[in-house]
Amino acid sequence: MERGHRAVRDCEGCDLRPDPLQTATPAEFVAAMRRYRRWAGNPSFRLLAERCAHMCSAATFHGILNGTELPKFTVLNAFVIACGGDEEKCQRWATAWRCLDQEGAGPAPSPVILLPPPDEQEPPGA
Repeated sequence: MERGHRAVRDCEGCDLRPDPLQTATPAEFVAAMRRYRRWAGNPSFRLLAERCAHMCSAATFHGILNGTELPKFTVLNAFVIACGGDEEKCQRWATAWRCLDQEGAGPAPSPVILLPPPDEQEPPGA
């Protein structure tokens, strides 16, 4: 598995990444995801799954990118990470997702909780 994969940025003043904040419907959002994957070098679905430590399967990525419905929030996060997105890119995609999700009055996203490794957790009762 590739660790620390980051997409190569475009030249200064020439940002060709798709902007998820410009989407108005779930179908447009998914189309932007397809363009983002292509912008990131068009990695295979298996490679996307490897890059996100199999938080999502290749089949899940395939299904989402061949559909028109808004993906689950956790799938979106895994996708942006797998395409080499940094924290700022994750924030842009998450904001666009939230805007569209609120319009559809869908269920609230599952929270993503990052825990420190077991050896760094505080002992019980501390």
